[in-house]
Amino acid sequence: MIRQATDDDWPAILDVHRRAFGGDDVPRLVEELQAEGLLVQSFAFVAESAGDIVGNVLNGWVGVEGSSCGCCS
Repeated sequence: MIRQATDDDWPAILDVHRRAFGGDDVPRLVEELQAEGLLVQSFAFVAESAGDIVGNVLNGWVGVEGSSCGCCS
């Protein structure tokens, strides 16, 4: 099942990234983006199987060079 991520999912999300990318670099980046408010909570999703988080999609705000506008990526 795919559903919107909740605050309670963050430990499992970080674990998914740790296992997928082998180490703490990506989970640390995700934590930094989250702390800076650059992740779009309403566009954060998890894949759940048998009650376990097994996948994750995150979207965040990025700047556009030469513009004051940002876009969701």
